Amino acid sequence: MAATIIAGAGSAGVISGDYRASSAIGSGTQTSDHSLWIQNGLGGAIGSDFDFSPDGLLSVLGDGTMNLSGTVISQDNANAGFVISFDYNNVFETAGGTAFTPTFKSENGSASAPDTILRNLTGGTMMGTGILAGLNLSVTRLPENGSDATQVGSSPAAGIRGANNKNENLGMANWFKIAVTSSNCGTFCTNNASDISSLAGRQGDINVDLAPVPLPAGMLLLLTGIGGLAAARRRKS
Repeated sequence: MAATIIAGAGSAGVISGDYRASSAIGSGTQTSDHSLWIQNGLGGAIGSDFDFSPDGLLSVLGDGTMNLSGTVISQDNANAGFVISFDYNNVFETAGGTAFTPTFKSENGSASAPDTILRNLTGGTMMGTGILAGLNLSVTRLPENGSDATQVGSSPAAGIRGANNKNENLGMANWFKIAVTSSNCGTFCTNNASDISSLAGRQGDINVDLAPVPLPAGMLLLLTGIGGLAAARRRKS
């Protein structure tokens, strides 16, 4: 069966371009705040939660693809982090090639807004930094053959959490499965060998707020000039 391509409601120019990504801060009783979460943590007093520092970058392209990149730092150790790069498209099919219709994953009472777009995590990398240098991970979509998609969007109404499953801000959430590609991180990996070896198959997620990256001043002037020139030509014609 051919793959299903899902554009998502309001995706035509509503959510596109570059966005700064930062940890989504939960409202109400939702208090597990992070940019990236790893099930059970890494051991050695490094827990599950990581924050983008500085802000990450989400690039949403017109062809339906996206990339999320940046450095996430452990909330428990400022010298432990990962440089991440996750890729997405809008083609949804199982590992066996069977098309499926993606769905919005509602957690903590969240709901889909009209501007929400759904995307498929095609894969990604997490390269250890600091005391984690040499610990390299890869990620794949979770669930592997399920319908929950990566979701990007805002809140549908005041008081209702949106796509980041944490608050009402424009945001993003996705879920992934971890594989270990290298565990040569020296002392940390040696001292926490059982925790590192059990990383394979664990779950993780992304929960971020998004803020549009403004165009550089020079680009704004260029666009203004082009618009003015076009208007002048219309007046002459």
